[in-house]
Amino acid sequence: MRILALDVGEKNIGVAISDELGWTAQGLPTLKRQSKDRDTCAIANIVEEKCVAEIVVGMPVSLDGSLGKKAREVAGFVEDLKRRFRLPI
Repeated sequence: MRILALDVGEKNIGVAISDELGWTAQGLPTLKRQSKDRDTCAIANIVEEKCVAEIVVGMPVSLDGSLGKKAREVAGFVEDLKRRFRLPI
């Protein structure tokens, strides 16, 4: 079972993939942000090519645990991913 990890930023999306056992991870090339559709399409290509079973997205919460502006943007991106993929996210 491979896990895809995403670090969603304003200009780039950092990407890493686990080994098949889910024990170790290695970085993949960073994705340059383009548009919501192109970003999710690029992620879909990785999901299909690497046989991904689960997606993990980093959530930038504040030190007090609250969700700031960037965290709300990432949460919106996660909702887009949930609509696109039938995978645990």
